[in-house]
Amino acid sequence: MVTEHVIHRDWCPQCGKHVEPKVTDAMPGSQIGNRVLVLTAWLHYGLGTTISQIVETFNYHLQMKVTPGGMVQIWHRLAELLYAWYQKIQQEALKSAVLHADETGWRVNGKPHWLWCFSTQDLTYYMIDRSRGSPALMKFFTEAFSGTLVSDFWGAYNAVQCGSRQMCLVHLLRDLEYVEQYRSVDKH
Repeated sequence: MVTEHVIHRDWCPQCGKHVEPKVTDAMPGSQIGNRVLVLTAWLHYGLGTTISQIVETFNYHLQMKVTPGGMVQIWHRLAELLYAWYQKIQQEALKSAVLHADETGWRVNGKPHWLWCFSTQDLTYYMIDRSRGSPALMKFFTEAFSGTLVSDFWGAYNAVQCGSRQMCLVHLLRDLEYVEQYRSVDKH
């Protein structure tokens, strides 16, 4: 379903300004609605669709005029609105009793970065950083963590002050299997 809002701007003789109604389906000054905004952000940041692919899809297939600069501007405005929620997720994670942490390689504009993931049963916090070391962890752990940190054996996690540590059992079992294979090869 497509909804088009035609906004009439009128002159107010009382205040001497142009006035127009507010459209709740879009951010102020936006040419696209909130649903399209979230769809484009999800396509780009969630699925990795390039900006040029999104622009081509909307301009050609959906016959809806968007520009690369317009997309980036509206995503920045969306990020400003969501940043407080992002920080709240981090604070909730830091208050949790058990927190799982992991990192994986991630590319940003072709350059290597790391995607850090911090999860509880109810939430997940993602952070992208150039570092795979403890400096990145200190950006997340802005205060001492009183809960149990569950991680693999990556040494950077040793820098985190926490109530207790639990090593990932899958990683431990994998390491034990490796030791067992090494030991059986050594016997032959």
